[in-house]
Amino acid sequence: MVMVILLIITAIVILTGCTRPSAPPVSTLSPPYSFSPSSSPSSLPLPLPLPLLSPSTVTTATTAITSPALPGTSPTPFIPGMPACPVPVSGPDGSGGASAPLAPSPTTYPVQTTGIVVAIDPGHGGGETGAVARNGLAEKDVNLKIALKLARLLSDGGYRPVLTRERDREVNLAGADLNGDGRVNNDDDLQARVDIANAAHASILVSIHNNGSPHPADRGTRTYYCGHRPFAADNLRLASALQAHLVASIRAAGYDTPDMGISDDRILNKPFGHLFLLGPLTPRMARASNMPGALGETLYLTNPVEASLLARDDILTAIAQGYYQGIVAYLHTSR
Repeated sequence: MVMVILLIITAIVILTGCTRPSAPPVSTLSPPYSFSPSSSPSSLPLPLPLPLLSPSTVTTATTAITSPALPGTSPTPFIPGMPACPVPVSGPDGSGGASAPLAPSPTTYPVQTTGIVVAIDPGHGGGETGAVARNGLAEKDVNLKIALKLARLLSDGGYRPVLTRERDREVNLAGADLNGDGRVNNDDDLQARVDIANAAHASILVSIHNNGSPHPADRGTRTYYCGHRPFAADNLRLASALQAHLVASIRAAGYDTPDMGISDDRILNKPFGHLFLLGPLTPRMARASNMPGALGETLYLTNPVEASLLARDDILTAIAQGYYQGIVAYLHTSR
């Protein structure tokens, strides 16, 4: 009898151990992300086209810059961080005559918020219209739409975008002589943009433009950088990354834009040899930008085909995504 009872107890213990549920696995990743290094890029979701950004969700400057002169030759230290995952696209076919090799084809990176400050300058504004298409489309308005879309992408990706303007206006609102030359003109508006980027301690400065030409047949995408800075190598890498991703994104949207490559800003023959936002200290300015920068000329408003494209929201979204992907690629390789 004792032996029978022992056998029954043993059987109950064995059956109980076999049916006990196992503990759920514990994830070491914080929500809402569950990215695994083994995940393939094709398995990552693509962001949908984004609406225009409300000005309240990004940082902008609304007062005149009156800070004392700052040295214009020392770069702002780079803030390392892993950027958010961009849209995977195919890279351009060639360098398109660039003065340096373009960045590799776009890749994907692990998702992680960063807080890195990115200064975005929508070129022109107010009385400065920039290039104007035959249908009346003004460059200043196209630049702003792209910049607002880019700011939304950066904000969603964990970066802190700082816009030099968030609507159609000049940046030097007070009409002050910011460069100290005794006059108030467009140079002071450009100085205000540089001062905003410096005051924000931005890691990079990206100036958004679209092109114009007396020749309507001129078309294509080009990015400029300044090679005459202590951080010239970073300027070149940023321009290369932007150019590669802009061309790839525009082509993915259905327009085979000519890849005009990257160029040193000296070829533009600007006063004292450089673009104001990208160049070193000159008699035009009181303070130069303190961080790597690049200026994109995405498409030509004076080309009828490209002007019609710049009137389309899906093309502006593709351009903004190209800028975003290029920024992410540059910041990732700068870690």
